[in-house]
Amino acid sequence: MMLRMAEAGISFKDIDIVFITHFHVDHISDLFALLWALKYPRLKRAKKLMLIGPEGFLHFYDSYIKPVVFPKRFDSFEIEILEICKRMDFEGFSVSAISSVHTKESISYKFEESGKTLVIGGDMDYNENIIELAKGGGYACS
Repeated sequence: MMLRMAEAGISFKDIDIVFITHFHVDHISDLFALLWALKYPRLKRAKKLMLIGPEGFLHFYDSYIKPVVFPKRFDSFEIEILEICKRMDFEGFSVSAISSVHTKESISYKFEESGKTLVIGGDMDYNENIIELAKGGGYACS
């Protein structure tokens, strides 16, 4: 992710929200690199970083990410960890999620902004849930 962003001329310092589909290493490893880079004092980051993932993400973060990236107290900027079950509204856009067929926690996302919609998923096979999400229904948890 960070390499591709640099190639596209996008700075990792501008990231405000990260969405995680599931916990496989090829989908989460750049989160370690991003947090490691953002924690350096010379960046002087003050704005909050939101990390959003499926059910169980807070436990995953506390158990696997935080001990590696932040083994000591860290309070240079706020990191907010959220688990998405249904719909989240942000300034200017909204995000919905639904369970995907890949792992127990896998989810797909639907982003909506100004009448435009983008539906994405991580690794998965054919899945009626993502069709349902694109049509406007379904949620990741009950």
